[in-house]
Amino acid sequence: MSRAEPTDLPDAPLPQIEAPDGSMVPFRVVTFDKEGECTSPETRDALVAYLAEGDITDVFVFSHGWNNDWRAAINRYQDFIEGFLENGVKGDWQTGRPVAPLLVGIFWPSTTLVMPWEQAPNILAIDEANDEDLTALLDELDPEDAERLRESIADDDLEQLASILSPLLGGSDDAPPEADLTAAELEALLRSSGEGRYSGAGTTKPLDGDDEVEYPSAQAAGGPVSAIRDAIRATTVHIMKDRAGVVGSNGVAALVDSMSAASPANVHLIGHSFGAKVVLSAALASNEETEVTSMLLLQPAVSRLCFAKDRGDSQSGGYRTVMDRVRLPVMTTFSNRDQPLRKFFHWAVVRKVDVGDVRVAGVGDEAKYGALGGYGPTGCEGDCIIVDIHDPGDPYDLGSTAALVVGLKADDEITGHSEISNPHTYWALQGLLAASPTP
Repeated sequence: MSRAEPTDLPDAPLPQIEAPDGSMVPFRVVTFDKEGECTSPETRDALVAYLAEGDITDVFVFSHGWNNDWRAAINRYQDFIEGFLENGVKGDWQTGRPVAPLLVGIFWPSTTLVMPWEQAPNILAIDEANDEDLTALLDELDPEDAERLRESIADDDLEQLASILSPLLGGSDDAPPEADLTAAELEALLRSSGEGRYSGAGTTKPLDGDDEVEYPSAQAAGGPVSAIRDAIRATTVHIMKDRAGVVGSNGVAALVDSMSAASPANVHLIGHSFGAKVVLSAALASNEETEVTSMLLLQPAVSRLCFAKDRGDSQSGGYRTVMDRVRLPVMTTFSNRDQPLRKFFHWAVVRKVDVGDVRVAGVGDEAKYGALGGYGPTGCEGDCIIVDIHDPGDPYDLGSTAALVVGLKADDEITGHSEISNPHTYWALQGLLAASPTP
């Protein structure tokens, strides 16, 4: 099977990918900046025109997650696409109808953001002279605050650091005022979390009664215990999380609307990690006339309460209405072997707006902050069901279920946060394709 090699210019169209039956499947990547502005308008426009003029039946839109540069994102897409073509459909589309696919990758800026699980739990000390880890934060601050941030790190001044970072972690325009995380709350949170997580003196129990997890000693963590580095890493997580929502709402939604208006083709949205927030936000912000046919969330780094009827405070999850915007049941994988989402995600998302992902664009019970990709959907009983992810060849009967969300328990099939390219996930996407209507 031929591969589409990354080019130096993200705006450049990529060659087609050869399917097992010898047909050539068109593959294009549309790029966005951190505000969701499309930075490859020629590719976008050509894509929409191609849809309008062609006989495409199914459009697959993929969004990568954290820490992917251009080449890494393309390679991840191609790994999944090639596996799907070779193992999921096994040489034909197994749908009982003609299938003419179009593959679309979304590229959004994420490489400057350092996720806590990239090194977790061995989070290294921050060198104040090294801007690489701080790029995302500095980019959000005015020059005066950026200089104060450097001083805070150099002086180990957590109080000043919290005063600088807390506005970045506050509520959005559509969030209640109590969603803000004050400087005092942030400072207290970081001091307590640093003592419990990296001193080696404490343990924490995952949400469902698994064995306790003992965090490493300060020496094993690569240096002295520092709430400063916790603050830097946690804030970049929030920036990434919010950026994914902005890119989905402001950019990808418009792309999906344009494609839907140009063609009656089925639209399938697939997102990994924070890429799940990209596609969820895109579906939520799309026009009412736009119908998304299917959605597959792979180890989503969003709240397990995002589809909830009630998050525990008489409010619904931020993505609950997405269930009504997608024709087929939303399928979402989760695994107890995804350590980042099982053991570290809820430590990083601590704002009140992170409960249920009410901020689509807190501090308290861990269960409120657990990740969908680590624990599966909750709070949506009657609308959500949990099933074991199917072995290839074992069909999904999506037509007979009344559930709007299907959680795919994949403890033995997904062994890590990024281990999402395997025959079981390909087969899940094939199940959605097989259940999709003839356009």
